[in-house]
Amino acid sequence: MQTGAWRLGTAMFRFWEIREHFAEAGQAREAVRASRSGGSDQKLVCVRFLRVGVLAGEQGDYATAIRFINESKDIARPIGNNTGVAIS
Repeated sequence: MQTGAWRLGTAMFRFWEIREHFAEAGQAREAVRASRSGGSDQKLVCVRFLRVGVLAGEQGDYATAIRFINESKDIARPIGNNTGVAIS
């Protein structure tokens, strides 16, 4: 997924979550699942994976939610992002 798409998905997260537009969020989640990248800023990748995990959980896809949230935690820990580890 290109950086612009990552930024758009990050910006849209709260809208999708609050308005329960899970079909749109699901399409974005599939793109993230396919790409597994998001740039060199590991803290942002951590946040994005966490958000994808939350949206997957809200759609009832708990296996995907757990996988993305665990990946978020695994990225946060080595970079010293203790807040990211705690939230994940």
